[in-house]
Amino acid sequence: MLHFSRWKVGTILAVLLIGFLFALPNVLSEKALKKMPGFLPKNTINLGLDLQGGAHMLLKVDLKDGLDKTLTAQISNIRAVMRKQRLRPTIRRKDDAILVTFKTPEDEAIGAPLLQKQSQPIKQGSLASGKTLDIQKLGDLRYKVTVSKDYLKYLSDRTIAQSIQVLRKRIDPTGTTEMTLAKEGSEQILLQIPGAKNIDEIKSRIKRTAKLSFHEVANADSLVMKLCIGDGKGHGKCPLGKKAYPQKRGGYLMLKMREVVSGAELQSASEGLKQQTSEPIVNFVFNTSGARKFCDFTAKHVGEPFAVLLDGEIITAPNVNTPICGGRGYIEGNFTMDSARELALLLNAGALPAKLEIAEERTVGPELGRDSIAAGMRASIIGLVFVAVFM
Repeated sequence: MLHFSRWKVGTILAVLLIGFLFALPNVLSEKALKKMPGFLPKNTINLGLDLQGGAHMLLKVDLKDGLDKTLTAQISNIRAVMRKQRLRPTIRRKDDAILVTFKTPEDEAIGAPLLQKQSQPIKQGSLASGKTLDIQKLGDLRYKVTVSKDYLKYLSDRTIAQSIQVLRKRIDPTGTTEMTLAKEGSEQILLQIPGAKNIDEIKSRIKRTAKLSFHEVANADSLVMKLCIGDGKGHGKCPLGKKAYPQKRGGYLMLKMREVVSGAELQSASEGLKQQTSEPIVNFVFNTSGARKFCDFTAKHVGEPFAVLLDGEIITAPNVNTPICGGRGYIEGNFTMDSARELALLLNAGALPAKLEIAEERTVGPELGRDSIAAGMRASIIGLVFVAVFM
């Protein structure tokens, strides 16, 4: 008769018990898992798209949107540089180019070198990386500024990489879903989410850019506002550095386009309830630089309104009652708890660098995976029976 020492038997039983405990969560319901003691493992095996079905999407990145933002930023930079030298050239955008026209040869002699300096190496400290801008002289006093091909490729790669990071935080904030997010071609992203149930909610998170910013409200009479609004599609004529934005509650409000604080300077956001009225709000915390900017602005504009802009729409425009220092505040805008929670999730994930469009969408059913799992279980049982018979 075979004899095994007690420590061997104990070790084998301990290993079997540990294996059983780690495998147990896979056969328990969610309610049973929540009732399990905290020290026990609760991780389950995440089945892939081929086994449990889910959503398959191909997302197209709107690189044109990123180019527009780059050109807008370059126009602001050129204006700021020229203004420091008290130059007033005509600066306008035509298609994907910026046209700069100096008023006199003397202005050109001073401004042309400044314009050339706006073209920086794509990677700082590396001359071989190419320049950000191509600057071409069209004739006397006239210059054409375009984004270089190297910089366009760099912007494309960076935009897609940032979009993947933001989508991962939005769709799977806890990091428990075995989803696939990868670059597909030159301007597309492959997204596969095993076990996805609420497809509409996922699509809503994908489509929202979630660009948040805080702006100073500008004074404007009714005539200026009417000219700025134009046809309501951005075809109006606004004062320099200002724009009329639609409000969530209706109507328009004139804002200074320059941001006081951007959403990139948010450290965290969470849903909550306003103490006085118990209305749902979104609490936010700025990082160090954002807290300093917001404190300085509110200290100088007590009694004046400031606007919170989300994806080109004003969600609230409260008055500054006292300086808001310390880097904390809240946003109110007729939220429900669900919408406040959703906005907080989007703000924590960050803004998408460009708009995303769903180019292809498929819902994969679990039928094929269910058949594969059933076949695997039958094969395992038959194998165990044959092993037992053989032994």
